[in-house]
Amino acid sequence: MKSNNVRSHYNNDVVARAGNAYEFDRWHKDPISQAGYEMTKKGIQRSLQGISSKNCFELGPGAGTWTKVLCTEFPSIHIDAFDISSHMLDMAKGNIKNCDVNFIEGDFNSYDGKEGVYDLFFSSRVFEYLPDQKEAVATIAKILSPGGVGIVSTKFPRGKTSSNLHEGRVHPETFRKFLKAAGLETVSVYPLTVTVPFFKSSKLNRLAFVLLAQLPLSFIHSLFCESYIIRFKKS
Repeated sequence: MKSNNVRSHYNNDVVARAGNAYEFDRWHKDPISQAGYEMTKKGIQRSLQGISSKNCFELGPGAGTWTKVLCTEFPSIHIDAFDISSHMLDMAKGNIKNCDVNFIEGDFNSYDGKEGVYDLFFSSRVFEYLPDQKEAVATIAKILSPGGVGIVSTKFPRGKTSSNLHEGRVHPETFRKFLKAAGLETVSVYPLTVTVPFFKSSKLNRLAFVLLAQLPLSFIHSLFCESYIIRFKKS
């Protein structure tokens, strides 16, 4: 996926489809979307447990959905929210209140790290868009302070892609290799959102989440996992 395609999608296609109601359109428009939102929120909150962050780099805040969770979990946090889409950043600016957030527009694969280093790197459902994922992980390692923690959620490569936007889906084992090459240590990998194949049922998806989401990602999850969340650290 080329960066220009991602930028165009979120600056143009999303505007045509949802206008300024992207957060509702993405996470709350129907029971299945709502179930995905609840799974994602629970998984993110669990991954943040035990972390004390003052300075966070968030890649791809979108409309600020998970930025709000970071602000709630860490009331005194400063966040540099970095997104390729000006439209997404405009929505995030309107959604984030009473939190120290600096909004930055740019392409992460060209990011020079000039804002400094961070004790937390966070990104949800962005990694599959990056054209050079190995280089992106190297940049993450560069901007994480010693002892810093990274949390990334991304699409699991199950079945056919719903659109070419997700052609960069990466298997967790490949992600682990990227982390190792960059000198980062994998801490945990868990399923984040799960869907039951052939059934468009929020109830079945929620049940599968209850049964599977507490277990580290394994082969059985490949049948149900839509996205996963990986936590890593810098020594």
